[in-house]
Amino acid sequence: MNPQVKRTVIMLLLGVILFAASMAFPVINNSKARDIFQGGGIGLMVAGIISIVMVLINDFKKKKV
Repeated sequence: MNPQVKRTVIMLLLGVILFAASMAFPVINNSKARDIFQGGGIGLMVAGIISIVMVLINDFKKKKV
């Protein structure tokens, strides 16, 4: 498996886990740490989406040449 794809999948999974944890646990849900967890989760998801786009762009460039 391509290392870029592995990195992308791991970033997306960690982002979803962090975002879900901020809502699942009552201790985190009622504190200021919720914003940190949600921000980290959203940041990792955005990085994963950007990574997917970059992998697709590189793949299309390789097929074109």
